[in-house]
Amino acid sequence: MPELLTNQYVLDASALLSTLYKDERESKHGQIITAIIKNPKNRLFCPSIIRYEFGNNLRTSLKNGRLSFPEAKAFIKVFLKWPLKIFEVDLHTTLHLAIKYNTTYYDASYLSLSYAKNAQLISIDKNLIRAFSSVQNNPS
Repeated sequence: MPELLTNQYVLDASALLSTLYKDERESKHGQIITAIIKNPKNRLFCPSIIRYEFGNNLRTSLKNGRLSFPEAKAFIKVFLKWPLKIFEVDLHTTLHLAIKYNTTYYDASYLSLSYAKNAQLISIDKNLIRAFSSVQNNPS
């Protein structure tokens, strides 16, 4: 993988949501991710799956009582205001990465986009970050 561009980021749902849930946004990672999102010099990318992963997390949080419906609606409003550039990923590359790094196809879509954009992957998911490090070192 070529050297990463320092102001380009691919964010997954766990990263985005960590800036919204009160217990997570006050943590160190929540604050760092918030700063990345708020910096107008940064370019923020997500695969198209982000809308569904974000929404599914809200649904789960509603079911388990972590969020109220008005809070979930407010999260959606914030999501829609973020300067995210949404991309389709190459399906063949994504499948290859999912198999090679033993991850879900969903998670591989973030890896695929990170690779395509030479962008840093931002996630709270340690397994996804580990796979990203492997892709950086050996993408083919």
